[in-house]
Amino acid sequence: MSAAHTPDRVVAVDGAYVAEVRSAKDGRVVARISSRGTLHISQEERDDARRLAACWNACEGISTDELEARAAIAQAQGEQP
Repeated sequence: MSAAHTPDRVVAVDGAYVAEVRSAKDGRVVARISSRGTLHISQEERDDARRLAACWNACEGISTDELEARAAIAQAQGEQP
């Protein structure tokens, strides 16, 4: 499994029809949340983009493999639903 990913910090960006998580360095889109069949994106979807960005930034310096391993251990111990 590759541990390569966008190494930069990210920011959540609101749009009328999508909420995006973009590289803070070059603006490249790393995640996009589309509206759920409506004309405009909901506040919940905007909040989801903010949460993704916050989690991404909080995990800076931790490899993807390590994150996945920690999640598997926590799930096995009943710490996650």
